[in-house]
Amino acid sequence: MRAATIPVIIGDARLADTLERAGGGRARALVAVTPDDATNLAVGLAVKQVNPKVRTVVQLLEPNFARKAQSALDVDVSLSAPFIAGPTFAAAALYPGVLHAFIQDRWLCALVSQVVGPDMAGLTAHQVNEGDGLLPLLAKSASASHFAPLGAGDLLTEGSRIIALRSRRQSVAPARS
Repeated sequence: MRAATIPVIIGDARLADTLERAGGGRARALVAVTPDDATNLAVGLAVKQVNPKVRTVVQLLEPNFARKAQSALDVDVSLSAPFIAGPTFAAAALYPGVLHAFIQDRWLCALVSQVVGPDMAGLTAHQVNEGDGLLPLLAKSASASHFAPLGAGDLLTEGSRIIALRSRRQSVAPARS
C-alpha cells in the first residue's frame, strides 16, 4: 500500500487520536471488519463521535447482535457473515447460477446469471417475467464485453447471458431473538 501512496496508519481505531490521524473527521465512510464484534462496534461508534455524518459499516459475526446493534445504536449498517450467506446458500439450493441472495419482507430474492436458451429466445423481458417469474435485468451478447440494462420490451437472444432476479415468498418467517 505504501508504494501506491496510500497512507497506512497503525493504531487502535477506537481512540480519537488514531481516528484523527486516519482522517476520520472528514471521512465519508468507515468499514470496520476485525474478527472481534466488540472492536468493530467500538470503532463504528468512535468515528461517529468524531464525525456524525460518516457512514459506518461494521461486521458483527453474531446475526442477532448485528440486527440489534443496527436498530439500537448509531451504526448505519451492521452485517454478519451468516446473515449475508444464509439466503445465498438457500437460493443456490433452489436455483442454478445464483450470484447473491437476500431476504426482503419474507421474500427470498436471488440474483442469478444464466444463458438464454431456446425457451426464452425471442421473448421480451416482460414476457419472461410473466411466464417464469424471472425478471431479466441485464444482458450481454456472446460478442459483447459488458452487460447492458434490459427494458421490459427488449427481446432476449439465444446464447446471450442475462443477470436476472428470482424471488420466492417464504412460507415461514425467519427466526428472530
